[in-house]
Amino acid sequence: MKKICITISLILMFLLSFGTYALECEYAINPMFEYARPFSSKTALVTQNGVRIITDRFGNMISYDDKIINVRSNGLVMVVGDNDKAAFFDVNGYRLTDYVYDTFPVTDVKTGVKSYRFGYYDGDGESDLVPFSRDKKYGFINSKGQEVIPAKYEYAYGFVEGMALICADGVLSDYGTYTNGKYGMITENGTEILPANSYWVGQRVSGFGYGLFYNGSADKTLVDKSGNVIKVDENGFAPIDADFILCEAKDGRKGVSDRYGNMIIPLDNYSSIEKVNNQFVIDNQKIVDATGKTVYEAPENARIDAHFINIYKKSNLYRISVPSLENSWMSLYGFVNAYGNVVFEPVYTSLYDIGEGLIFAQKDNKNYLYSYYGELLCQLNGNNVGECVDGLFPIFDFTTQKYGYMLNPIYHPKVFINGEKLTVDVYPKIENERTLVPMRGVFEALGATVEWDDSTKTVTAVKDDITVTLQVGSNILYKNLEGIEIDVPAKIENSRTLVPLRAVSEAFDCSVEWDGADRVVNIIY
Repeated sequence: MKKICITISLILMFLLSFGTYALECEYAINPMFEYARPFSSKTALVTQNGVRIITDRFGNMISYDDKIINVRSNGLVMVVGDNDKAAFFDVNGYRLTDYVYDTFPVTDVKTGVKSYRFGYYDGDGESDLVPFSRDKKYGFINSKGQEVIPAKYEYAYGFVEGMALICADGVLSDYGTYTNGKYGMITENGTEILPANSYWVGQRVSGFGYGLFYNGSADKTLVDKSGNVIKVDENGFAPIDADFILCEAKDGRKGVSDRYGNMIIPLDNYSSIEKVNNQFVIDNQKIVDATGKTVYEAPENARIDAHFINIYKKSNLYRISVPSLENSWMSLYGFVNAYGNVVFEPVYTSLYDIGEGLIFAQKDNKNYLYSYYGELLCQLNGNNVGECVDGLFPIFDFTTQKYGYMLNPIYHPKVFINGEKLTVDVYPKIENERTLVPMRGVFEALGATVEWDDSTKTVTAVKDDITVTLQVGSNILYKNLEGIEIDVPAKIENSRTLVPLRAVSEAFDCSVEWDGADRVVNIIY
């Protein structure tokens, strides 16, 4: 019976994958780049005509003085000067610092071509601080170009969950890589929880929220961001500030405890335990929740593991992999969610979470975009899809053989007014199940005149005998002085005022239709 159910599920998935879908995914920035990275702080690093440049979310190229080397996770742009040092610029092209930061240039002895192999690791991208190196000493700099933590370390990693590794007494190569050092831990306010003076191995325990350090002996020390530095006991436990602690006893057995020492997963001879979403993947075979209950167990010949959106950010889905029947050297992939439900059967040659509710999938040399719930959104004429950030993701287009940026169709619907597509300088977006659009663009498209009072952050739109007034942050819209409660208030984002489309359209006596399949809003007046 189990085999029959699996077969039926595979057939249904096959039919779904090749069924009809009306949604058309559209480009925010048309394919024009030889290479394109995901966005970071509203900008992205791209290569056009062999030159590394910066684009904003609307395809406007931002010029800088010299050669761009990188865009950091906090939005700083590193630009190389004639002295082979870098300066930091903001996203508008304004230089914030002098050309004093290390770029670790290396010249190929055969070709004479110089490249810059700087060794910076920005961490999970959640901090406003990123590492820098000046005169081979590392510190941390914020998005305004201010050196918040001075350059005094031989090496420094980016912040992950509010903590970063710092290093001393090691070897910094010409490539900016670091080896044979001692490790410590620092917080974002510059507090050295653990000085880099005695521990020869240091690492972040991904997902568990603390650091793990060794001093060359069998002893292990756990470090949390509250400043606790505690050696583990014989069973691998230490009472630190973390909800869950990965325990490894001196005899090699592994398990998981809570902060009070209560074993959620008793010590046993497991080969691996990974934490994802306050659950645990044991030996690539089963998912166990925080109460110790097994919520999913992989079938025979299958394995499950954590899936990553990027190097530091774990997906909310677990990956299933099984051997391919056609090619023994290949694997097929699927996804199971935190409830133990298989959302994607393992029938895809490529399947990965690109973030913001989107899944890229490949089957039979065709590429698709799905939602996290298994809803087929569209077929893609491209691959090499990158992480979706702020509603855009890079993709290599087969027709043009170039990279462009596609809009996330879940959060960026199309808007038509009297049959004509609304073209505005900020993409319409769905927030709290309501479509928000830029104020001036939609009001003028509806035929209204617009006035903006910056002192009170109030917009007034007039069309014929109707006057609509809306204040940023207020849940009351006024139509001819009559107050109407709205679900989502107006807000300012990226220097643009966004207003709820349905509320303002209906205030002008327009009809509003929502096509959920195509994710299209139709306004008729």
